[in-house]
Amino acid sequence: MALSQTAVAGSTAPVDSHSQGRLTKERQSDFVMEQQSRSMTPAEEEPPSRRPSVLWGRVPALVAAGAMASGIVLQEILGLGVCLAGAVGVLVCLIAWRISLQRKHDTSGRKLSQYASGFLVAGALLALASAAGLWHEATWNWTSRDSLSRLADLRSQGVCLEGICRSTVLVERIHSSFSKSSPVAMMVSGSIPAEAANVGAESDRGANGEAASQRVISRFVFSVESLVAGREHRHVSGDVQVDVEGETRIFQPGDRLRIYGKLSRPAPPMNPGEFNYADWLYAQGIVGHVRVKHPEAVVQTSDRIPVSWRLRRGMSWLRQRGERSLEQVIVRSSLELASSILLGGRQRLDADLRESFVRSGLLHILAVSGMNVGLVVLLIMTLSKGMIRHPWGLAACGLGTITLFLMLAENDPPVVRAAFFGSAWILGSRWAGVVEPLNVLGLTAVTLMILSPHDLLQLGFQLSFLAVATLLIVARTMGKPQISQNQSEGVMAPTGWRTIRGHRWLAMLWQLMIATFVIWCLTTPLIAATSGVISPVGLILNIALAPLVPIILWSGYITLLLGMIHPWLAIPSGWVFDWSLYWLIDVVDQAAGWSYGHFVLSPLPVEYALIFYSAVAGMLLFRVHRVRVVMLTLGLGVIWLALGYWPQERPLRLTFLSVGHGLAVLVETPDQKMWLYDAGSLGQDRRAARVIGQAIRHYGSIQLDAVTISHADADHANAIPRLTRDVSIRWLGMPKSAADPDQRVIGEAVAAVASQGGIIRLVQGGQKFCLSQDVEIEFLWPLVNREEPLFSRKTTDNSESLVAKITYQNRVILLTGDLEGEGLVRLLETPPGMVDVLLAPHHGGKRSNVAALNQWARPQHVISSQGPGDVTTGLEQTFVDSKIWVTSKQGAIVVEIDLAGVVTVRSQLP
Repeated sequence: MALSQTAVAGSTAPVDSHSQGRLTKERQSDFVMEQQSRSMTPAEEEPPSRRPSVLWGRVPALVAAGAMASGIVLQEILGLGVCLAGAVGVLVCLIAWRISLQRKHDTSGRKLSQYASGFLVAGALLALASAAGLWHEATWNWTSRDSLSRLADLRSQGVCLEGICRSTVLVERIHSSFSKSSPVAMMVSGSIPAEAANVGAESDRGANGEAASQRVISRFVFSVESLVAGREHRHVSGDVQVDVEGETRIFQPGDRLRIYGKLSRPAPPMNPGEFNYADWLYAQGIVGHVRVKHPEAVVQTSDRIPVSWRLRRGMSWLRQRGERSLEQVIVRSSLELASSILLGGRQRLDADLRESFVRSGLLHILAVSGMNVGLVVLLIMTLSKGMIRHPWGLAACGLGTITLFLMLAENDPPVVRAAFFGSAWILGSRWAGVVEPLNVLGLTAVTLMILSPHDLLQLGFQLSFLAVATLLIVARTMGKPQISQNQSEGVMAPTGWRTIRGHRWLAMLWQLMIATFVIWCLTTPLIAATSGVISPVGLILNIALAPLVPIILWSGYITLLLGMIHPWLAIPSGWVFDWSLYWLIDVVDQAAGWSYGHFVLSPLPVEYALIFYSAVAGMLLFRVHRVRVVMLTLGLGVIWLALGYWPQERPLRLTFLSVGHGLAVLVETPDQKMWLYDAGSLGQDRRAARVIGQAIRHYGSIQLDAVTISHADADHANAIPRLTRDVSIRWLGMPKSAADPDQRVIGEAVAAVASQGGIIRLVQGGQKFCLSQDVEIEFLWPLVNREEPLFSRKTTDNSESLVAKITYQNRVILLTGDLEGEGLVRLLETPPGMVDVLLAPHHGGKRSNVAALNQWARPQHVISSQGPGDVTTGLEQTFVDSKIWVTSKQGAIVVEIDLAGVVTVRSQLP
C-alpha cells in the first residue's frame, strides 16, 4: 500500500491518503488550521513593502462617500471655485494616467505603469467630489418658477393659501411667568451674602407670588398648491410651516385646507452664534412660514382624501391611537417624554427637561434614531422566528418593520438614515451572504447625499454616521481573535477577549465600555465645535444606563403595539415603561445638577475638528505609513492654526442683541474684558438667556467680568438667573433704585450671582467704571442723595435708569436703558455733547425720544432694542440726521471702534 508522507504541524508521522479522507469534520478543520499555521511562519510572511498601503479596495463605498462629503463641505466653505479646481485636477490625473501607460520606464529605470491605477483612482475621486459640490449647489439654490420661496420675504404679507396638510398637528404649550414682589435682603456696602439673597428670592414662591400664563401654538406642515387672490387662483408649490395661535382641531395628513394668515420667509439667525433655524427648515423642504392669529382661520375645504395620502393617513391614525394609549399608562413620568422617545417630536418636551438631557450627555436618547429602529427590528424578528422559517420571509418581515416604523415616525431624518442602513444590510445579507458593514455605511451615506446633499452639514447627520462607523470599527477590532502559534503544540490559540469562557456578559460589558469610550472621544470634538458643551458624565451614564435603555424602548413599543389593539392590553408593559422612564428622568435630573458633570465652553474652532478628523482618517486609511501620515497632518494643522492666530488689533465692540421687547448690550474691550449692560426680555427670559450665552461663547469667552442692571424691570434683568447656569458673573452693579423689596426679579438675579461668589455693588451717577485701561466708562445718571433711605421711592424705575457713557478714541456711546420723565429732563440739563451711537431710551418710545434729546446728543447712529410689535415710527421724525437701527428688523446690531477712531455699524441681517 502506497503511503503519502505529509508534514503535519507538530508531527512527522506518515499519513495514509485513504485514511485521510475518512477524517471527521473536526479533524479536517484541525488539519487545515495546522497547515495554515505552518505555511505562514514569520520568515515567510509577505514583506511590508508588498502589503496594500490603503483600504480603498475593501471599502470603496466608504471612500466614495468621503470624496462626496469633501466636495460638499469645500463647496459650502469656498464656493464653486473648488468644483472648477477639482475639474482641473481630474484633467491632470487623466493626463498623468495616460502618460504612465504609454511610458513603461522613466529616466532612472523605474516602472511607471504601477502608478497608473493610482492616478486613475485619484481622478475618479476628484471627479466625484466636484460632482457632489455642483449637485449641492444646484439642489440648494435652484428653485422652480412656481416655487413659494420666490414669494416669501422676511416681511410678513397677508395671504390665502390652499393645499394639503402633510403632517399631524403638534400642540406646543409655552409657559411664561410674570412675578409679583419678593423681599430682597441687601447690604448697602460690600457684597450680599448668598444665604440672605437666597432666602429673599424664595420666600414668595407660592400661590400669591406668581401669575403664570400659557401660550398654545398648533403647528403642522402644509403643502401649498395655490395662492388665492379674490377669485383668482395662482398655482404655486412648496411646503410651509403653519403656526396657529390657539388649539386647533386635529387635522390629518391628506386633509384639504384653506388658510388665512401672514406668509414670511423663516428668519435667519438674529444674533451671533445662534442656530440657523431657517437653513434647518429649508433642508427639510420647508420654504415658508405662515402665522395664523385664530384657529377659525384654518378651514377644511373638502372631505375627499387623495388615494396617495390614504396610507399616510392610516399611519397617522395609528400613531395617535398609540399616543392615546400612552396617556392611560403614563402616571409617574412625562407623557411628552414618552412620546418623544418612541415616536419623535421633542418640540413638545419641557425646555428644562430637554436642557437636563443636554447637560447630562444623553440628548441622543430623545432622538428617534438607528438605536430605536434596530431594537424594534430585533424585537419583531425575534418574535417572528417561531412562525417564519424561510430566510427571505424573515428578511421581508424586517423590511416591513422598518417601513412601518418609518411611516409612524413621519419620515424623521434620523429614522430615514437608519432605514436605509438597515434595509441595505438585510438585502445584502440575503443576496451576498456576507456584507462589509463599512461598505453598507458608505452606500447609505452616498444615497442620502444624492437625495439631500445639505443634510451632510447638519450635526445630527454627522454624529449618527460617526457613531455608527466607530461602533463598526471597534466591533471589528475587538471581535477579531488574536492568533499566536505555540511551538510546542503546533496549534492556533485564541488569546483575545473571547477566551473569557463562562463570562460572556462580562466580555460584552467590556466591549460596550470600550465602544462607548471611543465614541465619546471621537464625537466630543465635533460637539465642542458646534455647541460648546462637553459632558464627561455622559460617558459614565451611557455605560450605566446601557441595560435600562433597551428595557425602556422595548416596553414602550410593546405598550404602543398592544395599545393600538386595546388599551387594557397595554397596562402590564405600560407599568414597566412608566417606572423605567421615571427612573431615567430622576437619573438625568441628578446628573445635570452635578458641578463637574458638564462644561459649557466657547465653541471649539472648526479648524481643530478638521485637523483631528483628518488625522483619524489618515490613521485608518493608511496601514504602512500610518505614523508619517498622521504626523504630516498634525504638522500642517499646527502651521494652519499658527497663521490663523497671528496677533491682530482688536477694536472696541458693542453688540446690541435682538432679544425681543427687552435689552441686552454686550461690550467687549480691546483687552478682552466683557461687560453686559442689562439682560432681559418681556416674558422670554429663557430665550434671552440663551441668546446672550450663545453670543458670549461665540466671542470666545465663558464668563462676564461685569453686569449692570439699568433698573428693576423684568425685561432688563430676568435673564440673569438662567444665564448664570452657563456663564460665570464676577461683578453685578445696579442703581440704588433697583434695591427694591417689591422687585422679585432683582432678588433672583442677586441670588444667582452671589451663589457664584460674585460681588454685588450699588452704582450711581458721577462714578467711573474701571473695566479697562483703554476704555473710559462713566455713569451719568441717577444722581443719588446719600441721606435718602435705601428703599425710598419718589420716582419710577424708568426715570431712575442707569445711564452709561462709553468713551474710546474720542468716540462716545450712550446707553440709556428706559430713561424717561424726570430722569430724562435732568440728563438734558447737563452740558451737551456729540454722541456717535445712542441707545434709544425705552425701546424707541415716543415719550422718551423727544426732539430735545436729538438736539442735546446729535447722534450719528440711533439703535432701538425692541420686539416685533413695538412701533418706532417717531424715531425717523425725531432723529432726522441719524441712521436708525432696529433689532427686531435687522437682528443684532454690532458697533466697532478701531484704534484710528473709525466707527463701523453693521447688522446681523441685511
